[in-house]
Amino acid sequence: MVKAGVGFDIGTTCERTEHNFLAPEVSSETIRNQIASLGSLVYVTYDANGECEIPDSNVTFKTITPFGVTEIIYDFALTKREFETNREHRDEYYFVKVAYRIYCRRRS
Repeated sequence: MVKAGVGFDIGTTCERTEHNFLAPEVSSETIRNQIASLGSLVYVTYDANGECEIPDSNVTFKTITPFGVTEIIYDFALTKREFETNREHRDEYYFVKVAYRIYCRRRS
């Protein structure tokens, strides 16, 4: 499910200046539901921005609730990379690998 959403997200944003969109904006109901199950906001990063653990080549599905922010991140870089897990202050922030190329970040 993540890969299907990622393929659509990259195809949608690669030619646009804006590399983000809301899941409800997707016209295809099937793809919209797949994306919405991962997050309501989608951000695609192509170039290094240095703002997070995965600086480039990633798709982030973001969900914001009164309890905090949860992000599912897919690393689509051409080369295999590994990123350090951060569970030091788990109640405030964590970043963990959940599957090959898929990470989860949670913050309050």
